[in-house]
Amino acid sequence: MNPVRTQRGQVMVLVALSVVVLLGFMGLGTDLGLLWSTRRRAQTAADAAASAGLNAINIGQSSTYSTAATDVAQLNGFTAGSGVVVTPSQPSAPSGYPSGTYVQVNITKPVRTFFLGALGYRTISVSVTALAGNISGSNTVIALNGSGSGVTVSGSNVTAACGVMSNSSSSSGLTVSNGGSLAAATVAVVGGTSGSVPSNTKTNVAPVQNPFSNWTQPTTTSCSRHSTNNSGTLTVSSTSTVPSNSCYSGGSGNCGISIASPTGHHGGYTPITVTFSGGNCGNHISCGGSGQSTCQNVTCNFSPGQYQCVNSGSGGGGGWGSAAPAFVYAKAEEFPGGYFGDATLRFVRSGGIDPWGGRFLSVWGSSTVTPSIEIGPNASSCTANFSSGSYTFLGNVSICGANTVNLQPGTYCNGITIADDSYGNSPTVNFAPGTYICAGGGLNISGHCTLSGTGCTFHNTSDCSDDGYSNGPISCGGNSGDSVTCSLSAPTSGSCKGMLFTQDSSIGGSSHWGGGWGWGSGSSSASSCTLKFNSSSTCDGACYLPNASCTFSGSSSAHGYTIVVADSVTLSGSSTQTHNCDYSSLSNGVGPIVTSALFK
Repeated sequence: MNPVRTQRGQVMVLVALSVVVLLGFMGLGTDLGLLWSTRRRAQTAADAAASAGLNAINIGQSSTYSTAATDVAQLNGFTAGSGVVVTPSQPSAPSGYPSGTYVQVNITKPVRTFFLGALGYRTISVSVTALAGNISGSNTVIALNGSGSGVTVSGSNVTAACGVMSNSSSSSGLTVSNGGSLAAATVAVVGGTSGSVPSNTKTNVAPVQNPFSNWTQPTTTSCSRHSTNNSGTLTVSSTSTVPSNSCYSGGSGNCGISIASPTGHHGGYTPITVTFSGGNCGNHISCGGSGQSTCQNVTCNFSPGQYQCVNSGSGGGGGWGSAAPAFVYAKAEEFPGGYFGDATLRFVRSGGIDPWGGRFLSVWGSSTVTPSIEIGPNASSCTANFSSGSYTFLGNVSICGANTVNLQPGTYCNGITIADDSYGNSPTVNFAPGTYICAGGGLNISGHCTLSGTGCTFHNTSDCSDDGYSNGPISCGGNSGDSVTCSLSAPTSGSCKGMLFTQDSSIGGSSHWGGGWGWGSGSSSASSCTLKFNSSSTCDGACYLPNASCTFSGSSSAHGYTIVVADSVTLSGSSTQTHNCDYSSLSNGVGPIVTSALFK
């Protein structure tokens, strides 16, 4: 045998075997690459599907989350059927994950192999899982306006634990001026900046969407004025109970029920308690109201029902500014020579001088509109208690002076006014948990009053009564001498979770003097709102004013949060503002601004 020929034959066998092995590895690589590619595409589809399902839940379409998930999976090439299985679900929070809402999507697809079939693996199933859950949004100060004023920090040192965002494309979409400063986790603006902006500011970024655009606003139900069934004025000067359905015309003094403290044997006032049984009482209940008798150490107990004002106009009509309580109340010395201008208290009915020397002036027009319930200014050391239940007020609820009022949620047609009296005496108002709807008139808080409430939402919207009240702004601490103290927090769960001060997205007001209450500049506009609290205050919740500029000054508690979302935002007033973003008090530990994240 030729040894050379034998060696050649062995080489041929080895080469043939090597080619087979090589082809096997190539085939294995091809099939593994196909499996890896399919798995990657399936994971991408599952991630997108889980996010879509969660977004459907977040915008209030929980019933369609499964459809949203499967539709997105299909768009990414994974249609259920022919062996492909797409399974959306809403699991509870996995162990070690934060509590909250989750959407999980499992996708399984059989993959036909090329070379592994020779080993008996003709198809191999690829399975992937994606889990999406809610987390708190990163921005807590957002100016929505796309072209005008954005975020302005003026004269205040602001520290925000989360992000500040301005959608304004203006060259000064973010302005820091007048000795102010801003420090935030992130700072971004669509346009440019002006002043001493922080070094981490990013310009020319893409705008963000309104994070509350799908929030379901509190709704109002229409209410009608009840018929007057008594003439003149009921004067209450002893401990007694006013029965329900007690609607007095008010007579020449435009006050249906007037409480007057009786004089004691030694010249002082005797404490009394007046209880209102509830249901259709009015018109205009006064406890030491302007032009009415003095009240001291009076306790008023109100039961649920409807309370209404004097409104002599048809549907609130009449003359210029007639759908409002009459205007200006001030110290006489503020306007010498008989000239009356803007002042801090605006709920008096007719011109004259009251027993405390305060001057007041009526609105122009032929009709008279009073508060529904008025505590002060001729009241001191009085207490008004509202027991829990359903309340509707036709006419402003007006509170001033050194008095304490414990309010309940309800519908406040023509709003709520809280202010010092003409001598600087300040009320304390405690708000029970729930939603306070200012339907027309707005929310006006001034002076040095003290506010407290847990689990509260104050919602400003249009009038829902037959009286026709004009829109008014949310104005708290808007005057230069104001120093409002508050300890307020939003609900921790429910439809108003995290929402403290809100305004209907459909209102922005009008700029004519005389409609509504005419506070501040004399405008009834709801397009400019102010929320300014002193340095002793804590304000935990979101301020959402989508069609209004918002001037804000306040801080959250150490374990709380502050969110301001408005058409434009000005942070000014207090020398220091601290905006935390600790949502541990809220259900699921997630803030009111929600975004989705993939956990696996």
